[in-house]
Amino acid sequence: MSSRVLVISNGFGEDLIAAKLVRALQDQAQITPILCPLVGNGAMYVQEGLTPHWTQPVFPSGGFIRSLTDLMGDLKAGLIGHVMTQRRQLRELGSEADLVICVGDMFCCWMGSVAGRASQRIFLPTAKSDYFMPHSGLEIWAMKRWAAQVFTRDDLTADSLASKGVAARYLGNVMMDNLVSDTRIPTLDPAKITIGILPGSRAEAYDNLRFISSIVSRMSDTTCQWVVAQSPVLDSDQLRACCGEAPIQINTDFLAIINQADIIIGLAGTANEQAVFLGKPVITFPG
Repeated sequence: MSSRVLVISNGFGEDLIAAKLVRALQDQAQITPILCPLVGNGAMYVQEGLTPHWTQPVFPSGGFIRSLTDLMGDLKAGLIGHVMTQRRQLRELGSEADLVICVGDMFCCWMGSVAGRASQRIFLPTAKSDYFMPHSGLEIWAMKRWAAQVFTRDDLTADSLASKGVAARYLGNVMMDNLVSDTRIPTLDPAKITIGILPGSRAEAYDNLRFISSIVSRMSDTTCQWVVAQSPVLDSDQLRACCGEAPIQINTDFLAIINQADIIIGLAGTANEQAVFLGKPVITFPG
Protein backbone atom coordinates (compact mmCIF):
# COMPACT_ATOMS: atom_id res chain seq x y z
CA MET A 1 0.00 0.00 0.00
CA SER A 2 1.34 3.43 -0.97
CA SER A 3 2.13 5.89 1.83
CA ARG A 4 1.02 9.49 1.39
CA VAL A 5 3.93 11.87 2.00
CA LEU A 6 3.19 15.60 2.28
CA VAL A 7 6.24 17.63 1.27
CA ILE A 8 6.39 21.36 2.10
CA SER A 9 9.24 23.55 0.85
CA ASN A 10 9.84 27.29 0.68
CA GLY A 11 12.40 28.43 -1.86
CA PHE A 12 13.74 27.36 -5.23
CA GLY A 13 16.79 25.65 -3.78
CA GLU A 14 14.60 24.02 -1.14
CA ASP A 15 12.20 22.80 -3.83
CA LEU A 16 15.08 21.11 -5.61
CA ILE A 17 16.33 19.52 -2.38
CA ALA A 18 12.83 18.24 -1.66
CA ALA A 19 12.47 16.91 -5.21
CA LYS A 20 15.74 14.98 -4.95
CA LEU A 21 14.61 13.59 -1.61
CA VAL A 22 11.27 12.48 -3.04
CA ARG A 23 13.00 10.72 -5.92
CA ALA A 24 15.26 8.90 -3.45
CA LEU A 25 12.24 7.87 -1.36
CA GLN A 26 10.47 6.58 -4.47
CA ASP A 27 13.48 4.36 -5.16
CA GLN A 28 13.16 2.85 -1.68
CA ALA A 29 9.41 2.63 -1.04
CA GLN A 30 5.98 2.98 -2.58
CA ILE A 31 4.89 6.53 -1.83
CA THR A 32 2.41 9.06 -3.12
CA PRO A 33 4.03 12.49 -2.78
CA ILE A 34 1.90 15.59 -2.23
CA LEU A 35 4.20 18.47 -3.17
CA CYS A 36 3.45 21.92 -1.76
CA PRO A 37 5.97 24.65 -2.61
CA LEU A 38 5.20 27.72 -0.52
CA VAL A 39 7.00 30.10 -2.89
CA GLY A 40 6.52 30.07 -6.65
CA ASN A 41 4.93 27.26 -8.64
CA GLY A 42 7.42 24.47 -8.09
CA ALA A 43 9.50 24.74 -11.26
CA MET A 44 12.24 22.66 -9.62
CA TYR A 45 9.78 19.85 -8.96
CA VAL A 46 8.66 19.97 -12.58
CA GLN A 47 12.31 19.89 -13.66
CA GLU A 48 12.63 16.57 -11.80
CA GLY A 49 9.51 15.17 -13.46
CA LEU A 50 7.26 15.73 -10.43
CA THR A 51 3.91 17.53 -10.31
CA PRO A 52 3.25 20.14 -7.58
CA HIS A 53 -0.09 19.87 -5.82
CA TRP A 54 -0.94 23.54 -6.29
CA THR A 55 -0.18 26.70 -8.21
CA GLN A 56 -0.11 30.13 -6.65
CA PRO A 57 0.52 33.82 -7.34
CA VAL A 58 4.01 35.30 -7.50
CA PHE A 59 4.49 38.14 -5.01
CA PRO A 60 6.57 41.30 -5.64
CA SER A 61 9.43 40.10 -3.41
CA GLY A 62 9.63 36.75 -5.18
CA GLY A 63 9.32 35.16 -1.74
CA PHE A 64 12.55 36.72 -0.51
CA ILE A 65 11.60 39.46 1.98
CA ARG A 66 14.71 41.40 3.02
CA SER A 67 13.37 44.85 3.80
CA LEU A 68 10.30 46.69 5.02
CA THR A 69 9.64 47.73 1.42
CA ASP A 70 9.57 44.08 0.34
CA LEU A 71 7.19 43.23 3.17
CA MET A 72 4.84 46.13 2.46
CA GLY A 73 4.74 45.25 -1.23
CA ASP A 74 3.80 41.64 -0.46
CA LEU A 75 1.22 42.69 2.14
CA LYS A 76 -0.47 44.97 -0.38
CA ALA A 77 -0.52 42.06 -2.83
CA GLY A 78 -2.46 39.92 -0.33
CA LEU A 79 0.29 38.01 1.47
CA ILE A 80 -1.60 37.46 4.75
CA GLY A 81 -4.70 36.02 3.08
CA HIS A 82 -2.50 33.84 0.89
CA VAL A 83 -0.59 32.40 3.86
CA MET A 84 -3.82 31.68 5.74
CA THR A 85 -5.20 29.88 2.69
CA GLN A 86 -2.04 27.80 2.45
CA ARG A 87 -2.24 26.86 6.13
CA ARG A 88 -5.86 25.79 5.77
CA GLN A 89 -4.99 23.63 2.77
CA LEU A 90 -1.98 22.12 4.54
CA ARG A 91 -4.14 21.25 7.55
CA GLU A 92 -6.55 19.39 5.25
CA LEU A 93 -3.78 17.62 3.35
CA GLY A 94 -1.97 16.71 6.56
CA SER A 95 -5.04 14.95 7.93
CA GLU A 96 -4.65 12.34 5.19
CA ALA A 97 -0.83 12.13 5.16
CA ASP A 98 1.26 9.36 6.70
CA LEU A 99 4.37 11.56 6.83
CA VAL A 100 5.04 15.31 6.61
CA ILE A 101 8.45 16.59 5.45
CA CYS A 102 9.30 20.29 5.74
CA VAL A 103 12.32 21.54 3.80
CA GLY A 104 13.36 25.14 4.41
CA ASP A 105 13.53 27.67 7.21
CA MET A 106 11.49 28.10 10.38
CA PHE A 107 8.63 29.69 8.45
CA CYS A 108 8.35 26.43 6.52
CA CYS A 109 8.41 24.49 9.79
CA TRP A 110 5.67 26.75 11.18
CA MET A 111 3.53 26.24 8.09
CA GLY A 112 3.97 22.50 8.44
CA SER A 113 3.01 22.59 12.11
CA VAL A 114 -0.68 22.46 11.18
CA ALA A 115 -0.24 19.34 9.03
CA GLY A 116 -0.77 16.03 10.77
CA ARG A 117 0.60 15.16 14.20
CA ALA A 118 4.01 16.24 15.48
CA SER A 119 5.06 12.58 15.52
CA GLN A 120 4.59 12.49 11.73
CA ARG A 121 6.71 15.56 10.95
CA ILE A 122 10.32 15.70 9.77
CA PHE A 123 12.13 19.02 9.40
CA LEU A 124 15.18 19.72 7.22
CA PRO A 125 16.44 23.19 8.21
CA THR A 126 18.37 24.51 5.22
CA ALA A 127 18.77 28.18 6.14
CA LYS A 128 20.85 28.02 9.32
CA SER A 129 23.95 26.32 10.65
CA ASP A 130 26.09 26.70 13.76
CA TYR A 131 28.95 27.44 11.37
CA PHE A 132 27.50 30.84 10.46
CA MET A 133 24.09 31.43 12.10
CA PRO A 134 22.95 29.24 15.02
CA HIS A 135 19.26 28.72 15.66
CA SER A 136 17.72 30.98 18.30
CA GLY A 137 16.20 29.81 21.54
CA LEU A 138 12.71 30.40 20.14
CA GLU A 139 13.50 28.32 17.06
CA ILE A 140 14.84 25.50 19.22
CA TRP A 141 11.64 25.58 21.29
CA ALA A 142 9.57 25.42 18.09
CA MET A 143 11.53 22.47 16.67
CA LYS A 144 10.95 20.51 19.86
CA ARG A 145 7.23 21.25 19.63
CA TRP A 146 6.63 20.87 15.90
CA ALA A 147 8.98 18.14 14.62
CA ALA A 148 9.59 14.53 15.63
CA GLN A 149 12.95 14.50 13.87
CA VAL A 150 15.27 17.20 12.57
CA PHE A 151 17.91 16.40 9.94
CA THR A 152 20.51 19.17 9.84
CA ARG A 153 22.89 20.24 7.09
CA ASP A 154 26.04 19.50 9.14
CA ASP A 155 27.13 17.55 12.18
CA LEU A 156 28.08 20.62 14.22
CA THR A 157 24.50 21.89 14.10
CA ALA A 158 23.08 18.44 14.87
CA ASP A 159 25.29 18.11 17.96
CA SER A 160 24.39 21.61 19.10
CA LEU A 161 20.64 21.08 18.72
CA ALA A 162 20.78 17.62 20.31
CA SER A 163 22.54 19.07 23.35
CA LYS A 164 19.54 21.38 23.77
CA GLY A 165 16.99 18.58 23.60
CA VAL A 166 16.09 18.62 19.89
CA ALA A 167 15.79 15.23 18.17
CA ALA A 168 18.45 16.24 15.66
CA ARG A 169 20.69 14.06 13.50
CA TYR A 170 23.11 14.58 10.63
CA LEU A 171 23.03 11.93 7.91
CA GLY A 172 24.52 13.97 5.09
CA ASN A 173 23.68 17.16 3.25
CA VAL A 174 21.05 16.60 0.57
CA MET A 175 22.13 19.86 -1.11
CA MET A 176 25.49 18.31 -1.90
CA ASP A 177 24.28 14.99 -3.30
CA ASN A 178 24.61 14.11 -6.99
CA LEU A 179 26.56 17.23 -7.97
CA VAL A 180 29.40 15.67 -9.94
CA SER A 181 28.65 15.52 -13.67
CA ASP A 182 30.73 14.53 -16.71
CA THR A 183 28.37 16.38 -19.04
CA ARG A 184 30.06 19.14 -21.00
CA ILE A 185 28.56 22.14 -22.79
CA PRO A 186 29.72 21.67 -26.38
CA THR A 187 29.72 25.40 -27.20
CA LEU A 188 32.42 26.05 -24.59
CA ASP A 189 36.06 25.87 -25.68
CA PRO A 190 37.99 23.53 -23.34
CA ALA A 191 41.17 25.52 -24.05
CA LYS A 192 39.73 28.69 -22.50
CA ILE A 193 39.12 29.67 -18.88
CA THR A 194 35.42 29.15 -18.17
CA ILE A 195 33.70 31.61 -15.86
CA GLY A 196 30.25 30.50 -14.73
CA ILE A 197 27.68 33.10 -13.72
CA LEU A 198 24.95 32.30 -11.19
CA PRO A 199 22.75 35.44 -11.19
CA GLY A 200 20.13 33.94 -8.88
CA SER A 201 16.67 32.52 -9.42
CA ARG A 202 14.42 35.44 -8.50
CA ALA A 203 13.47 38.60 -10.39
CA GLU A 204 16.59 40.37 -9.12
CA ALA A 205 18.65 37.97 -11.25
CA TYR A 206 18.01 40.18 -14.28
CA ASP A 207 19.55 43.25 -12.64
CA ASN A 208 22.41 41.13 -11.31
CA LEU A 209 23.18 39.80 -14.78
CA ARG A 210 22.85 43.24 -16.35
CA PHE A 211 25.49 44.57 -13.96
CA ILE A 212 27.85 41.63 -14.51
CA SER A 213 27.40 41.92 -18.28
CA SER A 214 28.32 45.61 -18.20
CA ILE A 215 31.69 44.62 -16.72
CA VAL A 216 32.24 41.68 -19.07
CA SER A 217 31.58 43.91 -22.09
CA ARG A 218 34.53 46.11 -21.08
CA MET A 219 36.97 43.22 -20.89
CA SER A 220 39.14 42.35 -23.86
CA ASP A 221 40.67 39.13 -22.48
CA THR A 222 40.05 36.47 -25.14
CA THR A 223 41.34 33.66 -22.93
CA CYS A 224 38.09 33.69 -20.93
CA GLN A 225 34.57 32.59 -21.82
CA TRP A 226 31.42 33.28 -19.86
CA VAL A 227 28.30 31.19 -19.35
CA VAL A 228 25.14 31.90 -17.33
CA ALA A 229 23.29 29.14 -15.50
CA GLN A 230 19.64 29.88 -16.25
CA SER A 231 17.13 28.98 -13.58
CA PRO A 232 13.98 27.39 -15.06
CA VAL A 233 11.88 30.16 -13.51
CA LEU A 234 13.69 32.89 -15.47
CA ASP A 235 12.86 34.05 -18.99
CA SER A 236 15.49 33.32 -21.66
CA ASP A 237 14.69 36.40 -23.75
CA GLN A 238 15.01 38.71 -20.74
CA LEU A 239 18.34 37.13 -19.80
CA ARG A 240 19.67 37.61 -23.33
CA ALA A 241 18.55 41.23 -23.26
CA CYS A 242 20.42 41.71 -19.98
CA CYS A 243 23.62 40.42 -21.57
CA GLY A 244 23.52 43.12 -24.23
CA GLU A 245 26.68 42.99 -26.38
CA ALA A 246 28.67 41.01 -23.81
CA PRO A 247 29.95 37.65 -25.15
CA ILE A 248 28.01 35.58 -22.62
CA GLN A 249 26.42 32.22 -23.30
CA ILE A 250 23.23 31.08 -21.57
CA ASN A 251 22.62 27.46 -20.68
CA THR A 252 20.14 25.59 -18.48
CA ASP A 253 22.51 22.76 -17.50
CA PHE A 254 23.47 23.95 -14.02
CA LEU A 255 25.48 20.86 -13.10
CA ALA A 256 27.51 21.02 -16.31
CA ILE A 257 28.31 24.68 -15.68
CA ILE A 258 29.48 24.36 -12.06
CA ASN A 259 31.54 21.29 -12.97
CA GLN A 260 33.05 22.78 -16.12
CA ALA A 261 33.68 26.28 -14.77
CA ASP A 262 37.08 27.30 -13.43
CA ILE A 263 35.63 30.26 -11.50
CA ILE A 264 32.09 31.18 -10.46
CA ILE A 265 30.54 34.64 -10.13
CA GLY A 266 27.62 33.83 -7.87
CA LEU A 267 24.71 35.82 -6.50
CA ALA A 268 22.73 32.73 -5.64
CA GLY A 269 22.15 30.92 -2.36
CA THR A 270 22.26 27.14 -2.45
CA ALA A 271 23.92 27.19 -5.88
CA ASN A 272 26.87 29.17 -4.51
CA GLU A 273 27.31 26.62 -1.73
CA GLN A 274 27.19 23.77 -4.22
CA ALA A 275 29.89 25.37 -6.35
CA VAL A 276 32.09 25.84 -3.28
CA PHE A 277 31.50 22.20 -2.35
CA LEU A 278 32.96 21.23 -5.74
CA GLY A 279 36.04 23.30 -4.95
CA LYS A 280 35.26 26.20 -7.26
CA PRO A 281 36.39 29.71 -6.28
CA VAL A 282 33.22 31.82 -5.96
CA ILE A 283 33.24 35.60 -6.34
CA THR A 284 30.17 37.24 -4.85
CA PHE A 285 28.92 40.69 -3.87
CA PRO A 286 25.63 42.26 -2.71
CA GLY A 287 22.97 41.98 -5.40
